[in-house]
Amino acid sequence: MEKLGCKEEENFSGFCSEAEETLKIFGRLLKQCRIEDAIRLCKEFLEERKGCPIVSAELGQLLENLGRFDEAEKIYLEWLKTYDEDYEAHLAYARLLAKLERYGEARQAYIEALDRAKTLIEQKQLHPKTVENIAIELENLPKPVKKGQQTLDLYT
Repeated sequence: MEKLGCKEEENFSGFCSEAEETLKIFGRLLKQCRIEDAIRLCKEFLEERKGCPIVSAELGQLLENLGRFDEAEKIYLEWLKTYDEDYEAHLAYARLLAKLERYGEARQAYIEALDRAKTLIEQKQLHPKTVENIAIELENLPKPVKKGQQTLDLYT
């Protein structure tokens, strides 16, 4: 197993050459159906490079696709802990929470993603359409149900 660590200064998205190399190996391992090796590679990378955005995003998405939601949540929470200003971290976490039907928490994570995305738009680092898309996802979350409302709805 190749072990990588990032020594270079990362750019604003948290991307560095070591992350790029890790993801190349990650892709090769997945093509070879060596899923556990790919997961282990990314986890080892993230031990040295806490919350690296690009690796966290890829690993979190893979774990979600495998139905390993608890592991994905841990990856996203570490990403958030390290890069709280990253709207993509909040968005990935919001989508996971929505998938898990934890709509109240998902709603809050979407709001956090929107706040951070708006800041990037003001700084001309993000296209305004991004905020519109996040807002649509937030709007499409199921609305909270008042106690007894579900039962009432069955009879009306």
